[in-house]
Amino acid sequence: MNQSNNGTYRKLRRTVTLGVCGILLLFALSIVYVVRNERINRFHGLAAHASAATSVNEVLLSRVLVDIDRFLLKTRLLLKQGKADETLPGSLQGELAANPELVDLLIVDRDGVVSHWTGAGDKPVVHDHSSYTYHFNRSEDRLFVSPPMPSSISEGEYEVSFSRPYFDDEQHFAGTVVAVVSIDRLAEIFAGIERAPGSTLVVMNNDNQVWFRNPRVLGDSGTRLREVLKPYRDKRQRSGRVISPFDGKAYWVVEKRMADFPLRILTSAEMTSVMAAERAMIAWAMALFLVVSSVLFVLLYLIRRQMDDLERGENALQKSHDLLTKLSKQVPGVIYQFRLFPDGRSCYPFASCGIEDIYEVTPEQVREDAALTIARIHPEDRNNVMSSVWESAAAMTAWHQEYRVILPKQGLRWLRGDSRPERLEDSSVLWHGFITDITERKLYELAAQELNRDFNTFLDNTSDYVYFKDQDSRIRFCSKTLATVTGYDNWRELVGKHDSEIFPKDIARIYFEEEQPIFKDGNPLINKIDPYYDLHGQLRWVNTNKWPVFDCDGKTVVGLFGTSRDVTEQKRVEEELLRSNVDLEQFAYSVSHDMRQPLRMITGHLQLLERALRDTLDEESRTNMAFALDGASRMDAMIVSLLDYSRVGRKTEPKTWLESKEALDEAMVFLQPDIVGMRAEIDVRGEWPTVFASRDELSRLFLNLIGNALKYREADIQPRIEISSDVDSVNWRVSIRDNGIGIDPTQIDRLFQFFSRLQLRSRYEGTGMGLALCRRIVEHHGGNIRAESQGEGCGSTFSFELPISTPPQQQAEEPFYE
Repeated sequence: MNQSNNGTYRKLRRTVTLGVCGILLLFALSIVYVVRNERINRFHGLAAHASAATSVNEVLLSRVLVDIDRFLLKTRLLLKQGKADETLPGSLQGELAANPELVDLLIVDRDGVVSHWTGAGDKPVVHDHSSYTYHFNRSEDRLFVSPPMPSSISEGEYEVSFSRPYFDDEQHFAGTVVAVVSIDRLAEIFAGIERAPGSTLVVMNNDNQVWFRNPRVLGDSGTRLREVLKPYRDKRQRSGRVISPFDGKAYWVVEKRMADFPLRILTSAEMTSVMAAERAMIAWAMALFLVVSSVLFVLLYLIRRQMDDLERGENALQKSHDLLTKLSKQVPGVIYQFRLFPDGRSCYPFASCGIEDIYEVTPEQVREDAALTIARIHPEDRNNVMSSVWESAAAMTAWHQEYRVILPKQGLRWLRGDSRPERLEDSSVLWHGFITDITERKLYELAAQELNRDFNTFLDNTSDYVYFKDQDSRIRFCSKTLATVTGYDNWRELVGKHDSEIFPKDIARIYFEEEQPIFKDGNPLINKIDPYYDLHGQLRWVNTNKWPVFDCDGKTVVGLFGTSRDVTEQKRVEEELLRSNVDLEQFAYSVSHDMRQPLRMITGHLQLLERALRDTLDEESRTNMAFALDGASRMDAMIVSLLDYSRVGRKTEPKTWLESKEALDEAMVFLQPDIVGMRAEIDVRGEWPTVFASRDELSRLFLNLIGNALKYREADIQPRIEISSDVDSVNWRVSIRDNGIGIDPTQIDRLFQFFSRLQLRSRYEGTGMGLALCRRIVEHHGGNIRAESQGEGCGSTFSFELPISTPPQQQAEEPFYE
């Protein structure tokens, strides 16, 4: 919008500027038009005067020359009539006296000899004169006018000769009649004619040789002028502006060619006065133009300045509007003004673009009428909202309201409005405020209420002991069962109490000590059996799990969450089962141990019989003897396996914290000869943690599993074994993958049974107790074991998973609560 306003003002400024420039241009053109018309009028007057003067001069000159030509014709007639001797001298003298411009009259015969003349002294020689030679070489009767020549009578003057031929009776050339005219005397005739100031008269022949110029200029006669005018547009007259070669001034020249004589009359009018008047008018016009343009430019400056002020004001207003728009876009919801008129009408004089999300309407749609937004308020909330608006208007108090709307696209939404009213002069009320969408908050509140209800229901009805403690081991909340077992009516009575305030000292100490690693290291407590006393003072047992609760940084422990389940009956059953298992294991060990003695006696006596009867026994007897010895040996191996199985957890090293990788390395040392002999490739990878286990049992587990991977393979295939370890917060997982003979998936369930064999004894030796022993070791450590294979020839993967257990804590005698 700001760019649009700037563009509008730029266009307006450009329009005003162009308008002023257009006015100046029109004014300038008007001045130019007036000056040009005045100049043209002046030039037309000057040209008309020059043209009239030229015509007058032509008439005057033509009369003089016609008189001279008439005399020549008259004299020639006398010569033809033969009266020359009688009347010619007097005629010549009389003509010479009547025409002062004539300086001499001559009659020249055929041979170029002057027969009559008006001069004195010796007769002039004219046989080489142009007035004679021109006619001598031509037979036509034509007036000849010679070029200007220096006068033979008066030094410094010029003269021209007019001549006509005369002929004899046979029309043969007989001579010429010549009239010599003084150019200076002829010029004196025209000098008496009144002329305009600055005007000149030039008479010249067709070869541009000047006869005379009025006013006279020394040496003008006989000079040759260059052509300065354009060619004749007609046969007789032309005009134009010329710079005089005599005085260097500008003249308006009219040149006219005489009809009967080879002469041209050139009349010029000096243009100085015209040009001076033109310059004066131009100066006046320029001064007027400068005054008018100055006024217009001052007016333009004031207008542009006013427009600049308006533009700056609008730009500042637009910037404020843009800033408000930007801020309103960043604010969740809509910033608005809501106006309520006394007659009940309402509208939104201003609403930010957020109203498109809040009410799904545009600001333009509600600028005159707010009915569209009111219609979208939930029907159950509409009356309450409008009542609160009227109450705010009546008391002029702030308006705060939470209500629902039903929108076409978003459906049901929760809104919160906050605004303050202002009463206007027309008694209407204008609220300034904002409305935000609180749907998410409302949903969270409802969800929190439901969660709180469900949580309280859980705490009131669970049979387990559930509790949450802060970092000072004080109870934040707990289940009703914990309150009941400790003699309280409501679990809220336990909030803020230590275990030492609830349980006997010896029990509280156990709980305190087992929680210290949780608070210090963030290690959870998993499946620990703890004692407690019921309301009757009977010792009972619970299975306890406690987990750390971390701060938002994921590192700082700020509390713990725990659950304890009564396992007294389970513990009693397990103890009875444990005693039964111990008795069974002792019985199995005793039976296995006692059976080996008679078995060794049988084997020994069979060997003695074999050696004693070696030479007497036939083949069949020796075969039967071998079967008996082999059976006794296999039975001994099976009894040894049973003894190993019975020793797990009873005759092995006790559990302790140890590095799991060390147990693997110990097994690898025992298997090193087989590994080297088979050139086996073993890849060990992953994280190997510290675990709570029996060292020799864990080593035996690795020994059996890796040994099977080396053993159960095709003879021509190099063993490749991958041993990987993975750890999480609760369990440790190990996988041993090989490229051996594989396992039929349908037979995997038989793998971990007693004396179970999937391969012929003739192909792979063994008792079938190795994997049963592995299962026994893993289960003794609280874990599980499994096998996977895609089928025979596809290799196998054996995996076991053990919990990362916490060892028993040593009881401390010092106080455990401050």
